[in-house]
Amino acid sequence: MHEAASHKFYSQKLIDVLGLLIDLTDKCYPINIEGAPCNYYMIYNLKEFPLYKDPNNVLSRYFEITTDFPSLFTIKDSNYCICTLEVKQTIEKMKISNVEFNEIYGLTKDECDALGLQLWEKNM
Repeated sequence: MHEAASHKFYSQKLIDVLGLLIDLTDKCYPINIEGAPCNYYMIYNLKEFPLYKDPNNVLSRYFEITTDFPSLFTIKDSNYCICTLEVKQTIEKMKISNVEFNEIYGLTKDECDALGLQLWEKNM
């Protein structure tokens, strides 16, 4: 068995745009990339939400939402950065082109239970 690590680094331009909407004071760590044309950062210390899977559809993923819902957050045990529609639209308006958006669905715990979704475990 092998373990893989995945890290995503974010450009100064993206951090500046996110900073217009979100307090990133304790969420950015500068990364020194020799010869890079700009500064890069790692985003960390985001609020985490659990991920659920549909046992009948391996491609379906849902995260559990609560009333305390930040503009930028992550899925537990992942390197995903999930944002609200407002953040997405701001990034697109500022013409940051090296960001890819994919849909993910948020459900309450009761909705996850009603649909028979299973809590995704890191080692599954």
